[in-house]
Amino acid sequence: MTTNAGGDVLLGDMDGDGHLDAVLAIAGTGIDVWQRGDGTGAFGAAQPLEPSATDTQGAVIGDFNNDNRRDIAAVHADAPGTLYLSNASGGYDVVTIDPIVYPEAYDIDAADLDRDGDLDLVVGRFAAPDLLYLGTGTGSFGPPVPLLPNATTTRTCVNCVKLADVNGDTLVDVLLAYNGDPVEQVLLLPGNGDGTFAPPLSIHGPLSPIALAAPIDVDHDGDLDLVASVGGSGGTFLAIASAPGSFTPFDSVQGGLGERSYGLAVADVTGDSHPDILESEENGQPLRLLSGTGTGTFAAAVELDSGMLWSASNIELGDIDEDGRLDIALGVIGGPSQVFLAR
Repeated sequence: MTTNAGGDVLLGDMDGDGHLDAVLAIAGTGIDVWQRGDGTGAFGAAQPLEPSATDTQGAVIGDFNNDNRRDIAAVHADAPGTLYLSNASGGYDVVTIDPIVYPEAYDIDAADLDRDGDLDLVVGRFAAPDLLYLGTGTGSFGPPVPLLPNATTTRTCVNCVKLADVNGDTLVDVLLAYNGDPVEQVLLLPGNGDGTFAPPLSIHGPLSPIALAAPIDVDHDGDLDLVASVGGSGGTFLAIASAPGSFTPFDSVQGGLGERSYGLAVADVTGDSHPDILESEENGQPLRLLSGTGTGTFAAAVELDSGMLWSASNIELGDIDEDGRLDIALGVIGGPSQVFLAR
């Protein structure tokens, strides 16, 4: 895929032809683009989403104006948050989410947090309060609301905002990972279903998180567990759910990288019905696979792609070549994003 100077690579059927396409949210001085997939693992030429370069830090795909087409919401370090609204001609209309520029915005995720049928946004920021935007379903949003009203600053890390029903009550919750200020932790904000949240629950451990995977049940007990990668001395850490929405402290996953992995994903990529861990470090390390056993433990890491070295910004999974197996899209800092097709 095209050059990606950091930021996210996303997969989704953007043009409605049934094939996964790629969206590249370019950090630095690039222009965000999308590339049409043909269902065989190949992608077409890059098509710009915007007229000029923005330093994009995070993006998410969703239908934000309820027209049954796939749109993109993005946050930038040097421009207001942007909606790329898919139009009938196959292009995108650029709409501002919020006129204020938030240079510390690092991540974004979307879900219906108030059960009105419209997608809402959560924006994670570094050294500033995290923000909630309630969607109207028309491609616009209400004013930003701090997720933690009493917090003057937070240190939400890169790839560290996840929205999911973590505690099993059918309401969407918010997971935020902080690598400091006030404390290194992962916070669970249980959703009330109306765009507000119960008091946050802290999940501690010996970690300074830099990336958080989407919650997933790694030990087949019916409860969602958490996997995070950390800064400092590095490593991959796991918090097992002892009950829905209640977790043991984060503990190191044996056999992991021991490095700073911005690229992190957890899913069954080996086809044995057990979730596996994929991780790729930020400063030139191989993409590695830790095969899950289904008990909350993992086999030692195996290098993929013959040990080629990558500096990853994120990992996205999907069946790109439509053979029934999960493939890997790897966002690479300063170089072309990579696709690894399952064999």
